Amino acid sequence: MAGSVRPVGQRGVEPVGDEVAGDHVVLGAGPALEQQRWFIRHRDHPQIKAFVKGATAAAAGAIAGAVVVLSRQTITDIPTAAIAAVSLGLLMWRKIPEPVFVALGAIAGILLH
Repeated sequence: MAGSVRPVGQRGVEPVGDEVAGDHVVLGAGPALEQQRWFIRHRDHPQIKAFVKGATAAAAGAIAGAVVVLSRQTITDIPTAAIAAVSLGLLMWRKIPEPVFVALGAIAGILLH
């Protein structure tokens, strides 16, 4: 299909995949788009809602577990504990974007060490 020209309204997944990276992209993109369309079509179904809630809870649990593991490995002295406590306090008090926390934590780490 590479090199085929179709009007904009008649373009599907296949010609876009060919233009971007060859035939192997079509094999992955087609089923992924169909799955997305299926979820959109059935998103009000009670079992789909239950599945999404369960998957979200599992992801939140995995993230919380990773936080515990990373915290044990990185919070090893008073300055890092202070940075973590202030960050947690700010996070609970105000909605501050995560990149700001990273930048402030890096600056505090440089100044304290």
